[in-house]
Amino acid sequence: MGGKFYGTTLYGGNDFSGVLYEYDPSGSGTYTILHHFSYWTDGSEPQGTLIVSGGKLYGTASRGGSNDAGTIFEFDPSGSGTFTTLHHFEAATGSGPEAGLTESGGMFYGTATEGGDYNGGVIFEYGLAGPTYTVIRHLSNQDGVNPASQLLAVDETPVTTVSGKLIWENDDATGVGNATVTLSGDQSGSMTTTAAGTYSFTVASGSDLTITPTKTINKLNGLTTADVTRIQRHVANIELLTDPYKIVAADVNKTNSVTSQDASLINQALLGNPSALNQIKTSWRFVPVSHNLNIPPWGFPENLTLSNVSGSLPNQDFYGIKTGDVVSPFTNPANLQGEGFVLSVQDQSLEAGAQVTVVFSAAQFDDLAALQFALRFDADKLALADVTPLGGLPLSMDHFGTYELSEGLLKMAWAQPEGMAVQEAAPLFQLTFNVLATGGLLSDALQLDDDALERHAYTGDLSDSMVQLAFQSTTGTGGQAVQTGLQLLQNQPNPFIGTTTISFVLPQGCEAQLRVFDASGRELLAQQKYYPAGKHEEVLELEGANGILWYELSTPWGILTKKMMAGSR
Repeated sequence: MGGKFYGTTLYGGNDFSGVLYEYDPSGSGTYTILHHFSYWTDGSEPQGTLIVSGGKLYGTASRGGSNDAGTIFEFDPSGSGTFTTLHHFEAATGSGPEAGLTESGGMFYGTATEGGDYNGGVIFEYGLAGPTYTVIRHLSNQDGVNPASQLLAVDETPVTTVSGKLIWENDDATGVGNATVTLSGDQSGSMTTTAAGTYSFTVASGSDLTITPTKTINKLNGLTTADVTRIQRHVANIELLTDPYKIVAADVNKTNSVTSQDASLINQALLGNPSALNQIKTSWRFVPVSHNLNIPPWGFPENLTLSNVSGSLPNQDFYGIKTGDVVSPFTNPANLQGEGFVLSVQDQSLEAGAQVTVVFSAAQFDDLAALQFALRFDADKLALADVTPLGGLPLSMDHFGTYELSEGLLKMAWAQPEGMAVQEAAPLFQLTFNVLATGGLLSDALQLDDDALERHAYTGDLSDSMVQLAFQSTTGTGGQAVQTGLQLLQNQPNPFIGTTTISFVLPQGCEAQLRVFDASGRELLAQQKYYPAGKHEEVLELEGANGILWYELSTPWGILTKKMMAGSR
């Protein structure tokens, strides 16, 4: 291959399990070790002759592997070289392959010297598409046992290999895995792309073929209300999409146009609306790399047609377009910093037979264009009776997903083309619950659920912020604190080591006191001073504190307390 020789050694190398090597006879000759076999992961003692298919090397190792029964392996010499273990043999279906592989009709064939139904070895077939391993024959004494020679294929039809990669258009590098690539025409078949997005077919030379990739699973992967806002901005001519691949992504219902309906379908699908999800036609669309997308991009090919194929045909690549994902890359909430967008509710005790009203108010946020989160409530304790928008945001019932209430799940997704200012303590919406069982607090039965819908708050330029849910506890003057807009927010970071920041909101200027206690009630810190109206932050030095702590804000309107966690170095 390429004027070089390739082979394996039975022993030696870093793990004394053999090596895969290359010898270049040009010049004075160069010997290069391409891979050191590792006993339990790669296999050991490769004995059979290597074969070449699609520009890659294939072979068997007679021992080692996860079952200590040998392996089938692949080596791609391109770039820095990639070694992949394709199959681990086991006793039930053949073990100890001492001969190499033979390729025929796009499949690999070989023998294993031991194992099988009669412990006399097997003849097997291996297909890269799938992949599949099939025992063709379990050898018995009557058949002859312990085969050790390579199979010979006679009068083979000339074959060629067609291969390529599905590449995410967002970075022109990441592969689209778990997609289906279908072969039609003179030959048919299909395979699932690898995690790297690669596919390969071995076909008869002279064939006329069509290659079509598809992927319909995980339609919501990568979609957020930021995508809704971005499409709304395009439709309103505020900020047009100029990348033809993003224009295709925005056309979620495949009407060859981008309209407000596309934005609405994404928003409704995020809320769990099954009808909206069905109208998002596919998860991915694919266009051949060889095709130049224009604006407008409609009518582009979504397959490759090959005529009279011969020789190796690599690089039959496609760009993958994630439907609906026009704002990339998708941000992981775990990477977000800062306080973000804070939702505040009043904590309260739960008594069976009572009805509780929970008002969700927002801390001040100067530029909000899109918001999404999911609320998980304990369905054994609470039954949601009503959802009421309150006016702090232009919300309607279309922004709430009530499709999974029986499972204790409510989703919220809202977006508009431009950001707006959210006022301090602005009431956004209220939930009314019927209490089914006595015991505990509302904060024990209601929380954000990122597994159901990741929390995000986006500004007008689509910068991402964390959404937080803060429960307010009051003593002294009862509900007066909530009515006046007094808020004590969760400390950041939490847990913390040594230093943490506590934020709070005062409806008017006043004398206020902050105190911190450990779990035994011992006061660790106290400070009191005058604060003007508005939001404040205090950085507290609590070096040496460890475990559960409580912090308390005392004001003329009441006393608020919250829990935090201190760690040790």
